[in-house]
Amino acid sequence: MSLDAIIRRADGQPLGSIEQVQQKLKDAFPGVQFAIEQARGDAERGALMAFLSLMGIKIRKTEYPYHAAQFQGRQFAAEFNLGAGPTVREVQVTLYGRGTPEATPHFAKLTRRPGGKWSIDSAY
Repeated sequence: MSLDAIIRRADGQPLGSIEQVQQKLKDAFPGVQFAIEQARGDAERGALMAFLSLMGIKIRKTEYPYHAAQFQGRQFAAEFNLGAGPTVREVQVTLYGRGTPEATPHFAKLTRRPGGKWSIDSAY
């Protein structure tokens, strides 16, 4: 099972620079790992997109390359897409696992930070 959400500021302003957002994720998710995701080949991606469309599956376009983060908890895992930068407007999140309630305190740290004004919008 997975849950999708978007982290953004409630006032519509950017979350900050790549470095600022990475630091906030480090504070909320100790041990989070960062990487830059490169694009797959166009032929492979095009075939997959066509197949998913035929199956009636909603497709979310991802721009490459993008700054990514992965976190592995005891009962859940989270993947974050911070975008290409240098400014992060929103973070796309996919949460995996049966222990997703274990993730609540981590996300609460992001939304309760003084002056952060971050909010989480569920499934997009």
